[in-house]
Amino acid sequence: MTDEEKITKRAAVVSLGTMTSRILGLARLMAIATMLTSGMRDIFFFAFTIPNLFRRLLGEGALSAAFIPVFNDYLAKKKKEEAFRVANTTFHLLFLILVLLTIIGILIAPLIVHPTGFNAEGKILTLGLLRAMLPFMIFICLAALMMGILNSFGNFAVPAFAPPL
Repeated sequence: MTDEEKITKRAAVVSLGTMTSRILGLARLMAIATMLTSGMRDIFFFAFTIPNLFRRLLGEGALSAAFIPVFNDYLAKKKKEEAFRVANTTFHLLFLILVLLTIIGILIAPLIVHPTGFNAEGKILTLGLLRAMLPFMIFICLAALMMGILNSFGNFAVPAFAPPL
């Protein structure tokens, strides 16, 4: 298979994964809109925003932009052992940072929820949901790091289809 065919195949896999993710995301939003009242939707989306923000910043943003080029550079220089050492260090450091952020987030959640315009019951629900969702950022950020590593090895199918799962 030529390089052009490989690129075309990989682009098709990523496109199919992205399209599947978008369709399932739309279905998820439709289900949320159907099942939850507007107040409950606001509570859900408020609680989901904070862990999702960290996913964008740490999992798919600055960390990926800094880590993946370094990892790929080691691989290009045939320094696989060093590449995995960098990946291992990054994974464990990210894990520790995310656990600390989760614990801090759970502890200061009342300060985050208090200024919202929700009534007392809404604030209690938001607080509980935020605390339940914060650990999500640990797993999703680590998964994003692993997806970047898989992409570095030319495995695009698993990372492309992981978001819909």
